[in-house]
Amino acid sequence: MKQKLNNLKYFQVVLAVTAFILIFLSDHAVLASGDFDISTAVYKNGRYVKPFDRKIRITEQPMPFHVVITNVSNYSVKISKKTMAGKDNAVTLEMTNDKGYKKIIKKKKEYLSSDIVMFQYLSPGESKVIEMLINPDKWEGVPILEEGKVERFIVRAIYDNDHRKIFSEKYEVIFGEQR
Repeated sequence: MKQKLNNLKYFQVVLAVTAFILIFLSDHAVLASGDFDISTAVYKNGRYVKPFDRKIRITEQPMPFHVVITNVSNYSVKISKKTMAGKDNAVTLEMTNDKGYKKIIKKKKEYLSSDIVMFQYLSPGESKVIEMLINPDKWEGVPILEEGKVERFIVRAIYDNDHRKIFSEKYEVIFGEQR
């Protein structure tokens, strides 16, 4: 009887630890998504690099924005590319202002266009750069730059990989020029 009680306690502890690990990892699995790393990038000296201090300054409109998807697994993985009228639209941006208000920046649906999903394979360690030119006329929710006004947002990129969302880390994006 004592042996069964010890086995039951052991099973309960293992179950509790497993549940904790699954809950903890489920939050991070969305971020890293196991096979992928997604990040924003800045173009410097002829290549794309992660911003050193996780800050990106945007001083012009349309806004250039770069997202890098990297296969961090040791096997080839499939990524989807949703196209709308021949343009990639699998990336959206989640922006949070200093008051905690969130909004999503996404490409506007073009009249008489349909989404087509195409696939591409990334080899282990291979990256794909998605270059976006975020124009308020073609994207929803874009903040408008105003002369002399500076706005700060916490931004993360969201990549829709065949209905599985992959989130980047959060970055501070500064709109406008500081004087």
